[in-house]
Amino acid sequence: MASHRRSSSPSLGRRLRSVAIGPAAAAVLSVVLVIAGCSPIAESTASPSMEPTPSPTVAVTPRPTPTPTPAPTSIVERRPVVPVTDFRSPWTETSAEEVAAVLAGSSDRYDAVEVVAAEQFRVLAALGIGYPDETAHFIVAPDLATLRADLISSRKRLGLVFADDIDPSVKALGFEGSFLFGGDRVATADAWPLQATFTFRPGQATALPAPRYDPATAWTLVAGGDILLDRGVSLAIQGSARGFDFPWDGGTVKITSRCRDCSVFGWDLPRTERTGGEGAMRELLTGADIAIANFENPAP
Repeated sequence: MASHRRSSSPSLGRRLRSVAIGPAAAAVLSVVLVIAGCSPIAESTASPSMEPTPSPTVAVTPRPTPTPTPAPTSIVERRPVVPVTDFRSPWTETSAEEVAAVLAGSSDRYDAVEVVAAEQFRVLAALGIGYPDETAHFIVAPDLATLRADLISSRKRLGLVFADDIDPSVKALGFEGSFLFGGDRVATADAWPLQATFTFRPGQATALPAPRYDPATAWTLVAGGDILLDRGVSLAIQGSARGFDFPWDGGTVKITSRCRDCSVFGWDLPRTERTGGEGAMRELLTGADIAIANFENPAP
């Protein structure tokens, strides 16, 4: 029994020491925890922000857009083309349809179309037609002087020339209802419907003379023949109810025939027929910038 007690004593001592040490260790541990809680090292620090740091913005300076160099363009000049005929012709205008009829030989007014050799291709281009074939009634004059002489010798030819080639030896006609000369002329040359085109490449010299005729600066003159206010004129005004406005109310007529030796002087006189257009005489005289006539009347 004694040996049994000796063997159990150390175990009991160890247990007692463990019990005795337990509270002390707990106290020490508590002190350590308190000290640790008061220590700055134990303070919790804020967690670093998880938001991404913005990258610095790099300013980009745009390059200036170079101004494009315009491509060189061709220079285009235009010149009016005018139909002409004999100065004493009764006709006042023509049209593209009539030009085509003359070339085809079916016109009652004209026998042929005539142009100057140096101008023929531009004139045809202005008309919008190709070069006439051998059967066409088409005459090419070597120069302007020949064309003018041909219109005088043959009154049934229709010429086509540039506006600057017009002179008193020919009669300028209207085209498609427009007129380049006279009181009813267009305001500017560009408004004329029949134009020849000259095209010059970039850098090419424009060897084309400046136009001499400008309808915007032109003026008109109406020249009358002898005016005699007695005899038949006096009878028509005073001897009837027509009144003094009768001469100015005159319109247009057509010549139906000619009477040979019908006057007391043995002159040939025309037979006429009125075709209307009352007031045409007044419009002609008042529409001109200058109107003159020979007042051949007995002196008082």
